[in-house]
Amino acid sequence: TREEKADALLLSTVQQCMAIIHRTLDEKGGHLRQFIVDDKGTVAIGTFGLKGSTGGDIAASAIDASNSIIVELNRIGVNASIGVTSGTAYCGLVGSSDRHEYAVMGPAVNLSARLMGKASLNSILCDAETRGKDTLHPFVVLGDVAAKGYSEPVSTFKPVVRTANMTHGALSAYLHNMKSGQSM
Repeated sequence: TREEKADALLLSTVQQCMAIIHRTLDEKGGHLRQFIVDDKGTVAIGTFGLKGSTGGDIAASAIDASNSIIVELNRIGVNASIGVTSGTAYCGLVGSSDRHEYAVMGPAVNLSARLMGKASLNSILCDAETRGKDTLHPFVVLGDVAAKGYSEPVSTFKPVVRTANMTHGALSAYLHNMKSGQSM
C-alpha cells in the first residue's frame, strides 16, 4: 500500500542517517552516544574526548565531524542543525542494577542541545569554550543567545570549515561577508 511504501522510505532514510552519523563520528575519533527518533524529530548525541579516546585537537575533530555529517546528510536530502560544546560531563551508567544505560550528562551536553535548537538549518553553532580549544578553524562571532538553564546570555560562534575547493581568498571573503552580516 501507499502507507507501507512511505514507511519503508522513512525507515530507509533514518537508517542512512544513522549510518552516516556513526561512520563519520568513528572516522573523526568520536562516539555515537544516542540516536533517537520521536515526535520532535531525530536527535543524535556524539561525544569526543571520552576517557581512552583522547588526543589531538578534539574540538576541531568535533567541528570537522559536524560539518561532514551535514554535507553527507544533505546528499540524501536531509537537513541538520548541530550544536557543539566543550566541558566536563558525567559519563557512566545511570539507573539501577536491573535497568540502566550509559549516559553522558552535564551542562555542556544541555547547552549543546540548546545550541542545536538555535542553529539554522545545515549549520553548526559552538560555545566559547569550543572556539577557544579549536586550533584549526576560524570562527564568526554570531552574538549572544538566551538559553534555558543559563541566567546570562550565551556567546555563540559559527565555525568556518575550509572546503577542498575554497582558496584562502575565498575564505577571507567569506569571513569578511559573515562579519558584515552577509552570506555567500
